[in-house]
Amino acid sequence: MWRFPVLFILALLLCLTLAAPASGQAVRQVEAIRTAAAAAAELEPEFLDPPAEAEVLRLENGVEVLLLPNPSQPMVGVYTQVEVGSAWEDFATSGMSHMLEHLLFNGTEKYTQEELYAAADRVGAYNNAHTTDFYTGFMMVLPSEHLETGMELQSQMLFHSLLPPEKFGKEQGIVLGELAMSRDRGDPFFDETLRDVMYGGSSLALPTLGTAATIAALDRDAVYEFYKAWYVPNNMLVTVAGGFDRDQAVAWLEQYYGSVPPRSLPKLALEPADPIERTESISRRGGGRRAAALVFEAPGYGDPDLAAFDLATSLLTAEGTGILTRALEDLPEDDRPQLSAWWQTAPGHARYVLQFDLTPTTDAGALYHLVQTALTGALEMGLSEDDLDAVVARERTQTLKQREQLRMTGIYIAEQMVLGGPDAVTGRLDRLAATTVEDVAAALRTWLVEEPCLALLVEPSATAGEDAEATEPEVARSELPGGPVLVTETDPYGKLLAVHLTVRDRAALDQRFGQPGALNLVHRLLTTGVAGCDEACLARRLGAIGAEIKLVDDPRFPMDDYYTNGRFSFIRLECPAEHAGAALELLAELVQFSSFTEEDLASERRAQLSLLGRRAGSASAISRQLLRDGLYGDHPLAAPAEGTVA
Repeated sequence: MWRFPVLFILALLLCLTLAAPASGQAVRQVEAIRTAAAAAAELEPEFLDPPAEAEVLRLENGVEVLLLPNPSQPMVGVYTQVEVGSAWEDFATSGMSHMLEHLLFNGTEKYTQEELYAAADRVGAYNNAHTTDFYTGFMMVLPSEHLETGMELQSQMLFHSLLPPEKFGKEQGIVLGELAMSRDRGDPFFDETLRDVMYGGSSLALPTLGTAATIAALDRDAVYEFYKAWYVPNNMLVTVAGGFDRDQAVAWLEQYYGSVPPRSLPKLALEPADPIERTESISRRGGGRRAAALVFEAPGYGDPDLAAFDLATSLLTAEGTGILTRALEDLPEDDRPQLSAWWQTAPGHARYVLQFDLTPTTDAGALYHLVQTALTGALEMGLSEDDLDAVVARERTQTLKQREQLRMTGIYIAEQMVLGGPDAVTGRLDRLAATTVEDVAAALRTWLVEEPCLALLVEPSATAGEDAEATEPEVARSELPGGPVLVTETDPYGKLLAVHLTVRDRAALDQRFGQPGALNLVHRLLTTGVAGCDEACLARRLGAIGAEIKLVDDPRFPMDDYYTNGRFSFIRLECPAEHAGAALELLAELVQFSSFTEEDLASERRAQLSLLGRRAGSASAISRQLLRDGLYGDHPLAAPAEGTVA
């Protein structure tokens, strides 16, 4: 009975409130209502139409499956991602995931390595794999009529590999070769330093391939335990794409992948990288490349900004029209760096990297300002709907093309499958198409505009880079008065003087001036003193300039036998380059004014007789003398440079 009057009164009060002049409290109430309405709108689900060409299902043992049929394709691809990669490794196991990937091609319970390869070849299969931070991917692409063979071979590798111990060393060698080639392909210093800066202390700190030291130290049994722990069906995602019969494909999936029992997985937590909360600048010198990077926080899979940021990255670097592309083109050509950009997603964090290859005159300190000016200017002018539509169209073309080219499909969708799940693959194009210019602008403001970054600058080492030729050691040859030949190698960045003085034809000189071993004795006596400076005085002069002098090979070390031969005698002197003048003067004194005495000679003769007497009956001494006799006969070179007891 009272309902109508009460409603009427409430309505009247509301009208009076709205009609009255707005007070501060009323304004706040209206803003609160609007905020609540906006929040409620964000909570409302937005359904995308399920793609007619895709199906997601899960086998009872935990294998997650995505089917992407294309009836017009005569080929089919089976792609399996095992959710383990280098992010689950430490220094002791670095490179183990990649090493295991190689080993899975070496034979199974049913097939030897040779039989495995032959079976794939008979049906024209492309069988390959790759390892990343978060997964190891396997692909098998082959004619549609041989789908069952492909599934059987791949499942044998995934679940029934033997990792034959006799093949382990071979695969270690192959992986070590890959490491060497990866370093030879470019200058690794910048890339390794950037990884340290971005991910030091996190699960992404270690390289996917491992290092030469870690690969060489891997143990077959440890790798086998790793295999058994991680290669379980409930840790795998399988995609079948191309031409196939849906029901038959599912039946074979159940037979070859679904029949393996699930197992508990190791409980290892990933360590995320530290958040970028303030700008940090890092400078390093090394390698031969002048380069810089600005690293920003970015959205990862599951973030509502993912699609908008995806499109924003393309708008930044598109050829000719990109926001940053145009900004760089405005720089003088001599100062203009080359830009490459990439976006790495990871569970719990992601990074967007702007990487610049710098010219010698590029001002690295101005890059952040250049980026910020370009972004704010573009946002003030308004992003172009046409440019955004072009990006979406290009992405659609690329996606469809990758799904047609089955050899690339597995690589293209793998990260999306592992980090985002099947919906990240099937719904990506629709999400991009639904993204507005306003969404992209908001993403740029949230993640890049006036946001902190990690800034890295790497300057090339002093003797590397574009000026390497100018800084290579200069070699020159000349003849001094009196006949000595001087060969100099001048390194403008060198800090050390090294002099190697050689006298030709030691054996002939021995024969001419005395007996075999005469020059050997002379060399051992040179440091006993020079005119006016005895052995102690000479030692102090050498010490004052930090000089090290070597006159004979050291008999205590078998490997120190480089110079004691009949072809030449030698003196080697080394000291800091700033003492070059004093060192050369001292060396000249040694070879011209040595002042050893009869007593010094007798003492050194006794030492040499003792040494030669100990060696006389050794197998090595006898064999060397027999070799010299056979090679040289009566020539002076037949005599040992250190002489004989006689």
